[in-house]
Amino acid sequence: MEAATARLPAPAFRPSDRLTAEEVLAARCAAPLLITALFPFTVRAIARRVHAASPRAAAPLLHTSVHAFPVDDPRPLEFWSALLARADGGSLLLTHLEDAPAIVQEQLITVLDDLTDARRAGTAAVRLMGGTTACLADRVALGTFSDRLFYRLNVLHIEAHNTVII
Repeated sequence: MEAATARLPAPAFRPSDRLTAEEVLAARCAAPLLITALFPFTVRAIARRVHAASPRAAAPLLHTSVHAFPVDDPRPLEFWSALLARADGGSLLLTHLEDAPAIVQEQLITVLDDLTDARRAGTAAVRLMGGTTACLADRVALGTFSDRLFYRLNVLHIEAHNTVII
């Protein structure tokens, strides 16, 4: 079963566009990025800006929600491999992380570990970005979100609670 995914249109990035300091740093790095914003469209807009300013800008920015993930897939690694292959050379934005079931969180930990190993070896083909409208640190404290996943995703973090980007 294939997840519902969409290629986000990459806006033409011009050097005159003003990025925040966090967006500039995130665009230059290949590490996982966690984006926390009040609205999902703000998460997507920040991801587009970071991707457009990154060395991966010519490759796709693929967006999918964790709501689209098949939790009963008997071959989860094949599902993830297919998803990562579609985003090859670009970025993958996973939104609504706060709603991810435990099984999807565990699968994502495995994927992030593999991507981290590949990044260290200089062979990472995809940059992972996660988006949420909730405070994942609070979810970790409540026990509803994996602390292992949170610390793997929270390498770079952009918080934009009071920002609306159109």
